[in-house]
Amino acid sequence: MLFRSQYSQSLCGRVERAAARSFYYRSRALVSAIEILAHGLYMRRIGLASARRIPTYTSRNELRTLFRLAAWMPSGSGVLEIGAYTGASACFLAAGASQVEGHVYCVDTWGNETMPEGERDTFAEFTRNTHPVRQRITPLRMPSREIHRGLFRHELRLIFIDGDHGYEQVGEDLRIADRVLTADGVLAMHRSEEHTSELQSPCNLVCRLLLEKK
Repeated sequence: MLFRSQYSQSLCGRVERAAARSFYYRSRALVSAIEILAHGLYMRRIGLASARRIPTYTSRNELRTLFRLAAWMPSGSGVLEIGAYTGASACFLAAGASQVEGHVYCVDTWGNETMPEGERDTFAEFTRNTHPVRQRITPLRMPSREIHRGLFRHELRLIFIDGDHGYEQVGEDLRIADRVLTADGVLAMHRSEEHTSELQSPCNLVCRLLLEKK
């Protein structure tokens, strides 16, 4: 009887834990669904209902994360995007920034030099796609190496690096970001191209930058 009692208690404990985990994950899924719905309604309200259909290499989850990061900034903050392509991520950043009276600066040559489909001028597409939030965006047509503090009227509290994904260029963009980002700012990076060794991983780039600052 004692063995059965202990077994029964153990079984009940496992069932309770499984039920708790199920409730937790279902609750998270419900909250996520509500957040996605609210986000979609807001994008529609500011004229960006079609932003998710803009050609991009950034996933929908990543785009929503950029929206949240921009919306969490202090009021009147600035965002810098290095590499804007046809404007999908710029739209989500601007939508988030609009909630805190922020502003987005997009730096790109819009020459498509490092994109898989080859070189072409994408500035007209960018301008058309970002038109609903044009008041929140300042396009700066230049290579990232020309970035300096004097270009920005707002304190940069969020920088999104998504330009040339080559190892050395990402390292240069990180150094540039370090010079213009506020001390309490947030740095976001899109995935870099496949690295050939652990020494060329994105984490290693960040560690190298921190060591250089010592």
